[in-house]
Amino acid sequence: MADPSPPVALPNADWVEIYNNSQKPFNLENWEFSDRSSTGQVKLPSVVVQPGSYTVLCHQSDSVALATFGAKVIALPSFPSLNISDDLLTLKDSSDNIIDQVEYFSSWYGDPSKTDGGFTLELINPDHPCSGSSNWKGSNSLDGGTPGNQNSVYNKSPETVNPEVVSVKITGPNLLTVQFTKPLDGASLLSGKYTVTNGLSIIGSTIKTQPSISIDLTLSAAPVPGTVYYLNIENVTDCFGNVLKVNSSFFGIGAIPNALDLVINEIFPNPDDIKTTVSSYEYVEIHNRTSKLISLDSCLFSDKSTSVSLQDGLIEAGGKIVICEKNGETQLSKYGNVLGISSWPSLNNSGDLLSLTTTNNKLIHLVEYSDSWFANDSKKTGGWSLELIDTDNPCAGAEN
Repeated sequence: MADPSPPVALPNADWVEIYNNSQKPFNLENWEFSDRSSTGQVKLPSVVVQPGSYTVLCHQSDSVALATFGAKVIALPSFPSLNISDDLLTLKDSSDNIIDQVEYFSSWYGDPSKTDGGFTLELINPDHPCSGSSNWKGSNSLDGGTPGNQNSVYNKSPETVNPEVVSVKITGPNLLTVQFTKPLDGASLLSGKYTVTNGLSIIGSTIKTQPSISIDLTLSAAPVPGTVYYLNIENVTDCFGNVLKVNSSFFGIGAIPNALDLVINEIFPNPDDIKTTVSSYEYVEIHNRTSKLISLDSCLFSDKSTSVSLQDGLIEAGGKIVICEKNGETQLSKYGNVLGISSWPSLNNSGDLLSLTTTNNKLIHLVEYSDSWFANDSKKTGGWSLELIDTDNPCAGAEN
């Protein structure tokens, strides 16, 4: 529980549950639990954790409240303050061996309604050979979590979902970083077949962790500005043996856009998972009206109150890109080219003023939409997008 406020039913407190997934008991005396902070290390007392049992670690001031939910609790005199997103939790034995470690992110909830607080992140399959984002989920419990009990999302069935490429980005003069939808087997990543079009090849590869959700690929030469390259990846699997989906991802060094080179082409301001399955997240689609590769590195996307950088965005000639909040990047990747933004400006359901500009304040495109543009009372209440009809007439307003 890294984000207990506002509470659903559980105490307003940070805590972590550990599970003995073995057939033997363990005494936790002098074991250590820590987060990423320099003061987050906590020594554990002499407590025996039995096979198949759950134990909650928390601050001693929260132990009584958590015990009322049936949890076996280890009350600690100090407990690290957990980051809501992007923290590294580590459990070590008395010999300083890492028993388990997890680096979690708020995107792992998989449900935007649970990222506002009060819900735990729960492990799905304790036997998962490559546990990562795909093996964690926001709790389905009506209490917001299941301290001391089997997780509400518990499922030991093997994964059958094929991994996909999320993004391919130039991160150095001759370096590519490829990111995937879930952690992949490290050996498979390093032995995979990587080919590039237009005269480039891959001469080296590096992963930072095993398993890994990304890989760095060294190019034989630096990309030529304005040229579109395609990276193809074969013979790569996740830890269950699911093969990476057939892919051909583009990359390159794009041009700076001029006025109306790019237009806001689709607006999805009001997700409604009950009415439609389009997306659980707001998004905006941008269309490249030109015959050239365009980079969004020098672009800003704004509503009436917030401006955000579109760094690392790239659009092929005549192509499109979907921009959304960072947590929605994986879900929306099924539609193609997606750019997740950390500080997404919340779109107003009834209407908003959206603009694309360069960082030196040159206007590229602007649209002030209204929910009356749906021309349908059912659609304007959520679950449907507004679409531009004619990209060659981007300033026509409601009629287009």
